[in-house]
Parts: sequence; C-alpha cells; structure tokens
Amino acid sequence: MSFKKLRKSKKVGQRQISDALHCHQSLISKWENGVCQPSINSIPEIAEVLKCSVEDVVMAFCAQELKQAKEQQQEEA
Repeated sequence: MSFKKLRKSKKVGQRQISDALHCHQSLISKWENGVCQPSINSIPEIAEVLKCSVEDVVMAFCAQELKQAKEQQQEEA
C-alpha cells in the first residue's frame, strides 16, 4: 500500500498532515508522488496523525519505492 493509499484509508487529508508537521501541503504531495521522502525524524509524527504504527508508514514508503523502481525498470526494457 502506498503512502497516499494509507493516508486515504485513514481518511486524513494532506492538509492535516502538513499542519501537524508545520510544513507546506505541497511537500506531502511530493512524498505521495515519489519526488522525495520525509525525514526519518518525521515518521513517528506522521504515524501519530494517521493513527497507525511507524512500521505502517515505513512500509507504505517502501512499497511506493518498489513500485516506482519496477516502473522505471519496465520503461528501460
């Protein structure tokens, strides 16, 4: 499950996360689109906002990275 799917399954908006982390909403969008990832220090805060475990958040970002790597590999083939 990607981070975006995790966030939506918890019915949490990008704005709620950005407000809690004191960052711009566009940063959350960048995370969801794989442009960048959150710092390791913000993972527990993200988990708290989503009311899930730190492991769930980490796994969501790992799944997202794997998907992007597979897509890139297919494009290069």
